[in-house]
Amino acid sequence: MGAEVQAVDIKPNAALHISQFPEDLHPLLKEIDGPEGNGYLEADELTEVFSMYCQMKKAHKDGSISIAALPKELQPTLKVFDVDGDGCVAPLELARAAELYKDS
Repeated sequence: MGAEVQAVDIKPNAALHISQFPEDLHPLLKEIDGPEGNGYLEADELTEVFSMYCQMKKAHKDGSISIAALPKELQPTLKVFDVDGDGCVAPLELARAAELYKDS
């Protein structure tokens, strides 16, 4: 990337304009920019993206499925399998759910 990084003080109601980021990220950032599409990334939008990224990274490391990364329609079903409530379905949790399904 090679872009110079600037420190930014982000307050809870702050927003960063997409133009403040390297140009090659603009298409991706426009996807993150909420339905209002105002060209700014508000703190809540950034929080949602970073939270999802952290959940997906943890799930990948653990070999789990991040529930937040799945379509909204599937999330309630998979939350039932998330026994420890960490937002991921671990292989053992999924195997247990499959056993219960098979036995029903």
